[in-house]
Amino acid sequence: MTNFAIDTKCLTQKKAFRNCTLILVLFLAWAVSPFHGAAKPQSWIVSWAASQQVPEPNNAVPSDDLRDATVRQIVHLSAGGSALRVHVSNAFGTDALRLRSVHIAHPMTPASATIDPATDKALTFSGSQDLTIPPGAEYTSDPVEYRVRALSDLAVTFYLEVPPTSQTGHPGSRATSYFVHGNLVSAADLPEAKHVDHWYQISAVDVLSEKGAASIVALGDSITDGHGATTNGNDRWTDVLATRLQTSQQTRNIGVSNQGIGGNHLLTDGLGPNALARFDRDTLAQAGVRWLIVFEGVNDLGGLARTGEVSQAEHTTRTRRVVAAYEQMVARAHAHGIRVIGATITPYVGSDYYHPSPLSESIPLCATRVSPIGCGPTTIVETTCTHLRPATRRWENPSRSRYSSASFSRLVSSRSSTRVSPSVFLHRNSSTVGWNRYSLWPPDAPPPLPALHLPAR
Repeated sequence: MTNFAIDTKCLTQKKAFRNCTLILVLFLAWAVSPFHGAAKPQSWIVSWAASQQVPEPNNAVPSDDLRDATVRQIVHLSAGGSALRVHVSNAFGTDALRLRSVHIAHPMTPASATIDPATDKALTFSGSQDLTIPPGAEYTSDPVEYRVRALSDLAVTFYLEVPPTSQTGHPGSRATSYFVHGNLVSAADLPEAKHVDHWYQISAVDVLSEKGAASIVALGDSITDGHGATTNGNDRWTDVLATRLQTSQQTRNIGVSNQGIGGNHLLTDGLGPNALARFDRDTLAQAGVRWLIVFEGVNDLGGLARTGEVSQAEHTTRTRRVVAAYEQMVARAHAHGIRVIGATITPYVGSDYYHPSPLSESIPLCATRVSPIGCGPTTIVETTCTHLRPATRRWENPSRSRYSSASFSRLVSSRSSTRVSPSVFLHRNSSTVGWNRYSLWPPDAPPPLPALHLPAR
């Protein structure tokens, strides 16, 4: 048998040398990185986002069209920054999703697949351009130096060889996406591409902004999602809010995350997961979120007596459940230091939800005036009882329907009280059909837009 002598002192010195070398390499990587913050403290905030769901069969892309395919999608950023990162989602996938490459570029227009090839840049995920996302998961790209302006557009293009078994997307994009066979992620144009007005597999874009930057999440239904907005026009009320924020030096570093889903409910699944089920992903996980606007409930309230009146007990139960859902959101948001702004239900006279009766008209008044007492510094966007008739756009008698409360009159909180214009949220004077068409001020006498004041955190 051969004996081997072990020099423990030598091994110890070699191990120490390797450790020192590793520390030196990590330090040098940190020193040359543009994100280590040596020059100026910075913060990541969400600049664009879309709530994810399983696309309905009529909104899904045929699987054969996504085999050996390039998909190019255009998103509208709310805030600008010196760097960005893109979130790719497989939240509702039943199998792993593999993307061979993901690129970003500046589009030439928001309504075409044309990009500026000089701005094309490949993204990496943990250092690799090829990524595989487990089912139910989301991946965030590595930060990339890529300056973007506020209110500008960004093209996100990815290539996949095999279509997802179950697609994840956002049907209510009000923006056009393009798909074509072959790997054309860097192509200046996709002239042979098919197109559809939905988003797929991308969920957010974060930007690197100055220290103190923050974001607002708007959690809602079709009114927030953009029903009635112009395709590729970027004129949802959340876009208007983002534009308003850019008019003041004090609010230019605030991003807006639109987490609306058309037809969404607080209490039940349907078009997308119910609001409580998606709350963590669509609110708490958003980068830099400091404020939450909850603008949801019309589908829960209006659908109760949609086909006929129901009993007092059913009205009472629905009201209590809606209030409880709001309170759950408030508690979960406050646990993460997020200030909540509650928006009351907007007009729907003329829709098939509108069936005036004493019972129906009593629900929204109870359900949307959730007291902040006991819930911390929650802000409530209260309504007056004046409302707007959709057909004529005239102001009517307040006694007609509390369901149709329209005018946001003031922000009331347990810490502050400040007046705010209804136009902060829904000011539009256009002929677009749908809820987003309504200006909450009479069109013949629009008031000047006041400064926007957000409640302190």
